[in-house]
Amino acid sequence: MSYFYNVVRMSAVGAFMVAALSAYAESVQVGELFYDLNEADGTASLARSATYTGMTNVNIPGEITVDGNEYTVTSVAQQAFRECKSLESVTMGEGIATIGAWAFYKCSALTEVQFPSTLTYVMGSAFSNCTAIPALVLPDNLKKVDSYAFGTCKALAEVTLPKEMETLGGYAFYSCGKLSTIHFNAALDSIGENTFYGCGMTAVELPESLRAIGAGAFSNCTKLAEISLPQSLVKIGDQAFFRCSALTGIQLPDGIRTLGMAAFYECTSLADVALPEGITTIDSNCFYGCTSFRSMSVPASITTISNGMLMQEESQESDRKITAM
Repeated sequence: MSYFYNVVRMSAVGAFMVAALSAYAESVQVGELFYDLNEADGTASLARSATYTGMTNVNIPGEITVDGNEYTVTSVAQQAFRECKSLESVTMGEGIATIGAWAFYKCSALTEVQFPSTLTYVMGSAFSNCTAIPALVLPDNLKKVDSYAFGTCKALAEVTLPKEMETLGGYAFYSCGKLSTIHFNAALDSIGENTFYGCGMTAVELPESLRAIGAGAFSNCTKLAEISLPQSLVKIGDQAFFRCSALTGIQLPDGIRTLGMAAFYECTSLADVALPEGITTIDSNCFYGCTSFRSMSVPASITTISNGMLMQEESQESDRKITAM
């Protein structure tokens, strides 16, 4: 079975590489840039080229003309500018809807990106390891951001999220250690897995539309001291605030029903928590290692309290106070 899988997989990879090389060979040059054309629908995709590696500034137009025919540029191809380490600024024209995976991966000098209003999709790792970008304003029509799209952007300090986005993808801003300011939008329904893992915010105010915080969403945000949770929130996922050691207090909304496994694990500054009436489940190790924790009011609505909910060093156990409501 394993041999058969590997043969099929290698054949698929080989076919992809042949297709990619064929597309590259047929690319046309307009100015300094290369494009793959789709004559059937009059669109074009910015293609990858080794000549891009020496560029410092790039302006990708929304339209091009080839042999008298006009084409709308709708995408930036996968890995198009990968590791173009001299690239400092990028402007994308109206019409571009998709930025491919790894399109600007490790463009370490990139400091300015101007997105078009037509952008709807940023694929995985598109700007990952762009370590000089200080701020991002994502366009309002952007609907989807894949894993690690802006991961490990070490200089990124401020992000404005799109107004139309309902789900913020997992790992989107993973390990952006200087990210301290996030402007959320009114439509956001959920935050994905490890979206802000290891980021540098000290305070966060989540939008009133939010219903779910995914697993590890704010895990290891060691500077996070304050977070405002909306009344719409129903679920806090596993390890959502794992080792947020600066978090001093949290006001859980009335609508919350589930606190995930290790949700507040080793939040060592967390002193007390009031659980709202209506909460039903507290998963294992939810408040494990909360060494400053002293009191909790437990409502009658709780049906499940898993092992290790309040476990900490034995010498500190005697000071805890749990009150049934």
